[in-house]
Amino acid sequence: MLKCSDPDGVSRVLTVDDLNLPDRLLEQFDDGAHRFVRLEDHAREDLLDRLQECLQFIGEALEGEHNVLVHCVGWASLAAHLFVIAYLMQSRQLAFQSAYDLVKAGRPVIGPNDGFVEQLRLFEQMGCQVDKDHAGYKELVERLKEETAILENSKLPAPSPRQGDLS
Repeated sequence: MLKCSDPDGVSRVLTVDDLNLPDRLLEQFDDGAHRFVRLEDHAREDLLDRLQECLQFIGEALEGEHNVLVHCVGWASLAAHLFVIAYLMQSRQLAFQSAYDLVKAGRPVIGPNDGFVEQLRLFEQMGCQVDKDHAGYKELVERLKEETAILENSKLPAPSPRQGDLS
């Protein structure tokens, strides 16, 4: 059970995955204490499209003096690493590599896929704000659509996530 009085001090949870938590766990959260954002761990996903919602949830929780657990169910690439990196970039005006190195120092197993790294570098170029009118963002969205269409037309299985190490 995760109530706001959790002894570990965690009072907000952000789940970023392709599946939400089971209902039996969701029932344990106070209103507003949990947020689910659907995102699969592959390079064709538009991370930036979901980023602002996640950063807002984390920021509001921390401003309210809540501790936040950011997690995914399976892959080392996803939620806790990418969204914490992006939050550090935005809140502390850190470059991608500096934020990545900071998170990697605390959690050495991280390994974001190349597509997500590219998107966080674009986030940096956009001044750590998601600007859907930015030329780089428009190019990214168009490329992701093309890659998805090609994959769907080829009827090949989706590729496994590529794990990278940027250190």
